[in-house]
Amino acid sequence: METLTDSASKSRWIKGAALAWAPVILFMVPMFASVLRGMSTQKATGLGAVAGGISEGLVTFGLVSLVSTQLVAIVLLVRSFHKGHTLRNLFSVVTIFGSVMLLALVFLSMWMLIRF
Repeated sequence: METLTDSASKSRWIKGAALAWAPVILFMVPMFASVLRGMSTQKATGLGAVAGGISEGLVTFGLVSLVSTQLVAIVLLVRSFHKGHTLRNLFSVVTIFGSVMLLALVFLSMWMLIRF
């Protein structure tokens, strides 16, 4: 019985970690590449150069999918905690913290967009 719960916990952990890191690979890396490419071709600096790359990245990946993958990842990672896996639990905590920070950044950006 222990093996069955351990394998289910490992499966939830793998799915949660993959969902948590997907936006970094699919959203953040192309966004920064776009920002750097735009800054170098237009010789632009400041908020205007960064805002163009960020908006392009958000449109490409989609705000809804970003938020939903992070929420599902957090749920899966929280459910995957297991008493005997200290390193995996530590990685889960770090990943959950990163996901919460990314969600906070998205919601703060949305609040600033609506507010100002």
